[in-house]
Amino acid sequence: MKQLNVTLFLGACWIAALFSCCQKPSNVPQLTFEEVSKQAMTQGGADSLFLTFSFIDGDGDVGSDSNNIQVIDSRTNALIASYQMPNYTGESQQQRSGSITLVLYSTCCLYPNGTACQSSTQYPTQNMRYQIRMLDQAGNWSNTIESSPIVLECS
Repeated sequence: MKQLNVTLFLGACWIAALFSCCQKPSNVPQLTFEEVSKQAMTQGGADSLFLTFSFIDGDGDVGSDSNNIQVIDSRTNALIASYQMPNYTGESQQQRSGSITLVLYSTCCLYPNGTACQSSTQYPTQNMRYQIRMLDQAGNWSNTIESSPIVLECS
């Protein structure tokens, strides 16, 4: 009797595992932050880094004919760059996933007195993050991901 209970329990676990791994992802794109190529940049756009993230979309409609990836400055919530992910070719309604690496240029240090993009000995560095989101062809915005902290060198 005890062996039958163990067998039934293991069978139920196997069936639950089978169904949990085979669920189709959401039709809303899901992004996951992966990495940035460096943690510090000089302000003012003369420096850059690579930001890598992965995505998964259950119905595969993540490509576009216009800019559908947005980069936002977390300090101001301002859109600072946008990119176009090309349309996929092939069958529609198929799950799509992959990894994307963007080149992001440094931005300006922002100071309490309202000035920006100037050297400052009073504020030699500033922390910021990039936020990324993606729009699919059905008009669904993905989740917003955020990079690890990046130090802007202001002096």
